[in-house]
Amino acid sequence: VKYKAYRGMASLGANIRRRLLERGDLDAESVAQIVPEGVESYVPYRGKVEEVVNHLLGGLRSGMSYCGARNIEELRRNARFIRITEAGAAESFDKLKQT
Repeated sequence: VKYKAYRGMASLGANIRRRLLERGDLDAESVAQIVPEGVESYVPYRGKVEEVVNHLLGGLRSGMSYCGARNIEELRRNARFIRITEAGAAESFDKLKQT
C-alpha cells in the first residue's frame, strides 16, 4: 500500500516549509515560536488527482440527478436535507464499508 504525506496548511511542517521558502533559513528558536493549528499524517494513496477528481465529479453528478438539478444553481434550489434514524445511518455506513 502506498501512502501520501498529508499536511494541513497551518500544521508545523507546512509552517516550517513556508518560512524556509520565504526566508531561506530557520533556527530552532523560530521553530519553537510556531504554534501549529493543523494536522500532519499519512493517508493511503488514492491515485492521480485527475482520477480522484473524476470520481468526486461523478458523485456530484449522481447527487444532482437525485435532486433533479442540471446545474449548481438548481441544486441549491432543489436540495433538501433530511434527518435519518440511527438505524438508517448505520445501514448506510455498512454499505459504504462494503465498497
